Amino acid sequence: MTEKLRIYHYDQWFCFTHESEIEPDVTGFAEKLYLLPHHATILEPPEGDGQVAVFDQALFRWHLMADHRGELWFTHRGEQLPVNRPGDPSLFGLQSAWP
Repeated sequence: MTEKLRIYHYDQWFCFTHESEIEPDVTGFAEKLYLLPHHATILEPPEGDGQVAVFDQALFRWHLMADHRGELWFTHRGEQLPVNRPGDPSLFGLQSAWP
């Protein structure tokens, strides 16, 4: 029986999306060789309320960021903008409500 490896996937913004398991490839060089797909790691992401785990490839670790994806925020002129990236939109001058 082959031993599966649990892996954690992230999207183009490096936000955790889902987990899965992979089986090792059998080669002439190694008994067990696991080939990770693109945008995946073996490190388990942390959890936090209202936050999303974001993978830092340079430091090879996860960190938590505010998660407002899917919400509508407002510019200083009252224009609505959908949030599609992790982080705090107020750092970019957006407001969560229009007065």
